[in-house]
Amino acid sequence: MMDEARWQVGGIEVWNPAFDVTPHQLITGGIITELGVFLPSELQAALTGRLTAL
Repeated sequence: MMDEARWQVGGIEVWNPAFDVTPHQLITGGIITELGVFLPSELQAALTGRLTAL
């Protein structure tokens, strides 16, 4: 199990954030989600009604 194993070399500090926050105006390509890849202009319409099923 991963939660029982160490995945770091001793003596090295590591910071692994779960995600980063990118300002929306910098996103020009596809946004990758568990439901597919969407353009920024398509994202709200594509995800409306689907997120409650997760």
